[in-house]
Amino acid sequence: MGEDPVETSVRYRDLWGTAKRRDLLRSLQDPELEAKYTRLAPDLRLGYPFKPRTVEEAYLSWVPATDLFRESHSGIKTARDSLLVDIERQALETRMQGYFDPSLPHDSLARTCPVALIDTVGFDADRTREKLQSQGIGSGSVLPYDYRPFDRRWLYWERSTKLLDRNRAEYVDALPTLCPQIVLAQRTRKGFDPPLCVTALGSYHLIESVSLIFPLRLNPPEAEHLFAAALSDEDRARTAWNLSERAWAGLEGLGIDDPSVVFYHVLATLHSPAYREANAGALRQDWPRVPWPSLPSLSLARGREQGEGEPAADAPGTEAMRAALEASAELGRRVAALLDPETPVPGITTGALEPALRRIAVWTILDGSPPMASDFEVTAHWGYRGQGGVVMPATGRLMGGVPDPESPLGPETVDVALNDRAVWRGVPQAVWEYKLGGYQVLKKWLSYREKDVLGRPLTPEEIRHFTATARRIATLLALGPELDAAHVASAQRCATESPTA
Repeated sequence: MGEDPVETSVRYRDLWGTAKRRDLLRSLQDPELEAKYTRLAPDLRLGYPFKPRTVEEAYLSWVPATDLFRESHSGIKTARDSLLVDIERQALETRMQGYFDPSLPHDSLARTCPVALIDTVGFDADRTREKLQSQGIGSGSVLPYDYRPFDRRWLYWERSTKLLDRNRAEYVDALPTLCPQIVLAQRTRKGFDPPLCVTALGSYHLIESVSLIFPLRLNPPEAEHLFAAALSDEDRARTAWNLSERAWAGLEGLGIDDPSVVFYHVLATLHSPAYREANAGALRQDWPRVPWPSLPSLSLARGREQGEGEPAADAPGTEAMRAALEASAELGRRVAALLDPETPVPGITTGALEPALRRIAVWTILDGSPPMASDFEVTAHWGYRGQGGVVMPATGRLMGGVPDPESPLGPETVDVALNDRAVWRGVPQAVWEYKLGGYQVLKKWLSYREKDVLGRPLTPEEIRHFTATARRIATLLALGPELDAAHVASAQRCATESPTA
C-alpha cells in the first residue's frame, strides 16, 4: 500500500537585489516568516504558474478565443523576402521576370538578388529556379500580402516548390478574397498585445512571436471533396463561416442570426484596455479567454426571464446577453476597419476629418520653404540592413512637439523626422509608442522606408499613409472607454454560477 498523501502548498515572496540569497537564508530564522509569504493555488488552466497572476474572478469560466473558431492557420513564411516580397507591385513583377528568364544566368541573378541563389536546408536554389522556369511565371501569382502591422505589400506565391519556405497552400486555398482575419499570438516576448485584423494573406512574422490566423470565413468544400455532395445548402452555407460548434451553440441559444458577431466580439474584447489590464497575468500564460455564453449561463438567463430564482442585474436574461454581444461586435467592426490600412474610414481617412485629428502627423517643412525632392527622403536613421540583408530598426530622430491640451490621449506630442528639413508634426506620444504584435507600429514602418533600405524617396501616397496610420491609431486608442464598457457588459451577461474548465 502507498503512503498517505502529504498536504502541500505553494507560497510566494519576492526578494530583490544582489543580496537576495543572503536575505533568504537569514529569513529562515524569522519567527514571522510565514506571514511574509502569499499562499498560492496554481491552476492547471493557467499552466500552473508559481507566481501571483492578475486575473478577473470570472476569467477561467470564459471560453478560450481559439475554441470559438473551427480552423486556424500559420502565416506564409518566405525566407527570401528580398526576392519574393516588395512594397511596389511593378518592382516585384520586374524582379520575378528576371528570375524566370532562362537567358539570365544564375551568377548574374545572384549579383543583383543574392538570396535567390543561396541553398538552404531542403532548398536547392539552382534546381528550383530551373524547375520554375520550365513552368513559367504564370505558374504563380502576385498577391496582396499583409507583411507587418499597417504594412500591405505584394507577394509572389507559388505552390509547387520550396521557393517559399512555407507556402501554406492549405491557408491560401481556404481563404476567400480580402477576408477579415484575426492574427493572434499566444503571447509575445514582452507580454500580451491585442490582435491584428488583416484582409490579405498574412505573413508568418505579422506578429514577432508564434501566432495563428483565424479567418472570418472559409471557402466552401470543393465539389470533389469526399463529403461535399452530402452537404445540404444550409450546411454548405454554415461551413463558409469559420466557427466552432461551441460558437454556433451560443449564437443559436441567443437567436443571433449574424455569425460574424463571434469574430468581431472577440476582436473588441481583446482590444479593451480594461480587459488586458485586469487579466494581465493570465494573458502571459496562454491563449486569451473571452466571455461567451455557455449552457449554464444560457439556462441561468432563461430561468431569470421566466421568474425562477432571484432576478440579478448582472445577468438579467438572454435578451440582455444578446444585446451585449451585438454591441461588442459592432465596436469590433470599427476596430477592424481602423486596423486595416486599405479600409477607408469616414471622418478619419476620408471625407471631412474630425477636428481633433487634423493636428495629428501633419507633414511639415521646418523652415516653411517650398518642398524639394529631397524632403521626401527618409534619412533620419530609422533603419538599416543587417546581416543577410535583414532590415533592423535604428534610433531615428524625434523632436519635442507642441503640447496639445485638448487631446484625449494626453498633451504630449512628438515631431517625427524624415530628414533634416521635413517632419510629421504633432504625433501624440501614446500613438508613437503604440504596439501591435510586439512591434512599435510607426517606428517599424519607418525602418523599412529609410532611403538606404528602400532605395528611393517616399511617394506622396506613402507620406499620407503614415499620417493616416497615426490617425487610425489615435482613434483606436480613444475608443478604449467604449471597448471597456462593452467588455464589462458582456462579461456580466455571460456570467455563470461558478467557473468551469
